Amino acid sequence: MDSDDLEPRKPLPKPTDLERMGVGELEDYIAGLQAEIDRAQAMIDKKQGHKGAADALFKPRSVAVIGASRRPRTIGWQLCHNVL
Repeated sequence: MDSDDLEPRKPLPKPTDLERMGVGELEDYIAGLQAEIDRAQAMIDKKQGHKGAADALFKPRSVAVIGASRRPRTIGWQLCHNVL
């Protein structure tokens, strides 16, 4: 069990009351939300780029085995045969 599971959850913030806002205020509010959405999307794109680089490193499409041999009974052949 993680220690975060034992701590009380923070209450969610109440939604902004849109009824009290005028059209201009609502447009400004939307612009602020859109800026935050753009910032979050940029972070997602950045993290996906890092994930792609990590996948290329840890999930290669091919591997070169130095010292491997196609001739049976050689050490290189035995090592490659045992690994695969």
